[in-house]
Amino acid sequence: MATRTATRVPSRTKVTRKPTRKTAPKRTGSKSKSWFPKMTFLDRVPVSETFIDRAITGLTVGVIGLAAAGFAWMSGMPGYIGTELAQAAGRAGFAVKR
Repeated sequence: MATRTATRVPSRTKVTRKPTRKTAPKRTGSKSKSWFPKMTFLDRVPVSETFIDRAITGLTVGVIGLAAAGFAWMSGMPGYIGTELAQAAGRAGFAVKR
């Protein structure tokens, strides 16, 4: 006598379990007051925020420009440019009379 075993048919619906989320306990105590009011730096300065933005941008561009000019001067770039301009003027037909 042959025994039959039942084959299981997979279900079409998928059961998913999401992890439960624990919330932090709420504080019931009073908050301590600080000596100073909570203000940002821009709130304390008596100028507008756009002025500060423009000033910082201008200072950054100025520092980068000064650094580039200093690097060019240290590498001898102004002397090289002057020599090349003098030679170009000489090739164009200009002469210096003493």
